[in-house]
Amino acid sequence: MMENKVMTKNLDFNNFNRDLIEKIAVLLVYLSALICILCVAIIGYFLLKNGVDGIKEIGLLKFLFGDIWSPQNKEFGIFPMIVASFYTVGLAVLFSAILGIYSAIFLVYFAPKWLSDVCDIVLSVLTSIPSVVYGFLGLMIVASIINLGFDASGRGLLCASIILSIMILPTIITISRDSFLALPDGYLQASLSLGASLEYSIIKVLLKAASGGILSGLILAISRALGESMAVLMISGNQPLIPQSLLDGMRTLSGHIILEMGYASGLHHQALLSTAFILFIITMFLNIIFGVIKVRIGG
Repeated sequence: MMENKVMTKNLDFNNFNRDLIEKIAVLLVYLSALICILCVAIIGYFLLKNGVDGIKEIGLLKFLFGDIWSPQNKEFGIFPMIVASFYTVGLAVLFSAILGIYSAIFLVYFAPKWLSDVCDIVLSVLTSIPSVVYGFLGLMIVASIINLGFDASGRGLLCASIILSIMILPTIITISRDSFLALPDGYLQASLSLGASLEYSIIKVLLKAASGGILSGLILAISRALGESMAVLMISGNQPLIPQSLLDGMRTLSGHIILEMGYASGLHHQALLSTAFILFIITMFLNIIFGVIKVRIGG
């Protein structure tokens, strides 16, 4: 009888500890989420407070759709940088999305374990490499190849898109792979039991089931590509012009800010803060759109 009472007390104590740990964990999760929301709100408030004044003085339409950036002449049009940013990010995602998703499929369903483990290490290394190293490699290798193949400087839209696609590829592969691994085994087994091949099951069943997680990876990749500055700054040509071809030089919003913020003053400084505010709005808008799409597809 005494032993039963002791066991009951120990069981109650263990249950109490487990419940306490779970409550602490839930509290930490909520606290972390609150801190993230607070940080975004603070950043948004700072950019709004400091960026609106410049937009008011320059004029919203002139600022957004002007195609001339000349601080000496009080011309502050960021339309070429907006277009160049969308071109660069769009091409980078186009280059890396399909390759990243199918690489994740290969690692999960076809690759031997030793190869998958090696790829894990490689992906970790690629993720941790500083962006300036990517920019240096792009300048020395990719730009040189483009120079030889097309008789151009090599520093421009195509080079920047290729380097950005390499930079965001590990993010897409890692999150897509985790999305496939999180699927219940019953999805694949049910499809195979109905006579479908492994390849058909992956494309028609598992890819659709994991689409929410894959879309999350694309959102993170796009956000990183939009905010990348140093690598793109080194290989984009740094010309505040709308690129007319893949070989033309250009300048993205993030690269534009970091290039001129060090010496800007007065209205020039306000215009750069307004540019940062526009970049923040674009990033938030894209995240909201992809979030809505993710909810619609049930991710």
